[in-house]
Amino acid sequence: MRRLLSLCLIVCLVFCLLPAMSAASASGSGVCFIATNDNLLELTYQPYWQNSTIYVPYTVFVNFKVYNSFHQSSNTASLYSSTKQLYFDLNTGETYDGNGTYYNITPVSRGGQIYVPLDFICGQYGLTWSYIDGGEYGDVCRIKDGSVFLTDDQFLTAAKPLMVSRYNAYVGNSGGNWGGGGGGGTASDSGSIVYLSFVGLPSAALLDSLVEYGVRAAFFLTADEIRQSPDTVRRIVGEGHSVGALCSADPSAEYAEISSLLLDAARVKTVLIASAAPEYDESCIHVADVYGLVFWDYDTDCIQNGTGLTYASLITAYLEYRPARLDARILCCDATDACLPSVLSYINDNGFTARAPSEVNAPELE
Repeated sequence: MRRLLSLCLIVCLVFCLLPAMSAASASGSGVCFIATNDNLLELTYQPYWQNSTIYVPYTVFVNFKVYNSFHQSSNTASLYSSTKQLYFDLNTGETYDGNGTYYNITPVSRGGQIYVPLDFICGQYGLTWSYIDGGEYGDVCRIKDGSVFLTDDQFLTAAKPLMVSRYNAYVGNSGGNWGGGGGGGTASDSGSIVYLSFVGLPSAALLDSLVEYGVRAAFFLTADEIRQSPDTVRRIVGEGHSVGALCSADPSAEYAEISSLLLDAARVKTVLIASAAPEYDESCIHVADVYGLVFWDYDTDCIQNGTGLTYASLITAYLEYRPARLDARILCCDATDACLPSVLSYINDNGFTARAPSEVNAPELE
């Protein structure tokens, strides 16, 4: 029943968000974010339009290994990679490359920052860009290379909570929630508790995000994953997270093996068990009952057929309904690495409480 309600919420969310985004963008927020691949930059970096050309700060390309420098004596800025150098003379307005080729491009100095035409720079360094209508909390100018993971629609959905938080801070507005969720009140007085459980080995970036936002979680691992990276398991335990057994067709034998490997790797034991897929729920619950273990269930599945936390709104939208608790299952993958900071920022900025799943706070089975 909990999963059915979650699925209904997701369907409603999709139908509500699609028309709202295009309509809200017409209102004009006066704010535009810059994103590089799946990373939303701070609002200290904003593009602007001049004569139908969009300009961005020349410093935003560093994530693509396009570095920058400024030569004060000649008042010249430069961009350079391993294969291309560009120079921008702010005295004459001329642009030329390392081979002496001049381009009909003029850099702009504005507010102490140097701006360059985005389309031209992308063409020179093999990048692409898109402009995303983001609604009342700002649009997004997104710069991309071949390593981008999320589509523009997926990125906007995942980044929306962080956009709202940064927009409110930028305009000096401490209120405002995105999505128009029902339930009344504000997030800060909701009292909702969020339990995050991850499936699979986390990356260093994922663990770094949890440390940065002061959030603890649970990681459910298979025996092969513990054998693959005992150092990661030790870091998980050392940073205060819970570890559980991820079981499937033979949960009794799998749990025994996982328990032994955990003890060898990190000198810890676990009583937490979860199923790798819904078809294994019944057998895992049975093993938990027989051996006095705790079966960890979830009501919000962010794995979405193996794509990871592609839709951060599955968590943030559910919180708009002010549930007493939320149990979310998340896949450790590149998409989660990209989107998790926006979820954690939303949880922290709106006063929700995040706790690590443990044997004393397991969800009730229905």
